[in-house]
Amino acid sequence: YAEGADLIADTVRIPIQKEFVIEDGVSVTLEELSTNELEQRIGYHIEGSSTYIVMVQAEDDTGRKIQFSTRRFDGRNGDGYMQNEEMTDGGRIADNAGSVSLTLYATKLPEESGQMSHDYVQIGETIEVDIP
Repeated sequence: YAEGADLIADTVRIPIQKEFVIEDGVSVTLEELSTNELEQRIGYHIEGSSTYIVMVQAEDDTGRKIQFSTRRFDGRNGDGYMQNEEMTDGGRIADNAGSVSLTLYATKLPEESGQMSHDYVQIGETIEVDIP
């Protein structure tokens, strides 16, 4: 059980500010990685009208692999965030990690069936982010 004020005070915010361009010319900027006792998330911004959904595969320098999946996206042009879905199973960036590599992937949203495709394609190069 965590107090809201304590949780906010213990949240570490790490700026990323790295832009990627998806196949349709839309830009995705990974803005920040935030981590606390209850969650780890990556905030992002999409500029332009996109029919893609994004996720990040991460690996910290201790060898832990983590997946951040889109949890919220405001429209086809705007802000969203991806959340570490494996937090409850011990799949979090290690507390003693000094860096984490992030690889962005995207897949097209379904146009007719409503069935999500899981054919994610890597976008750009993997980036390294230092953790203070």
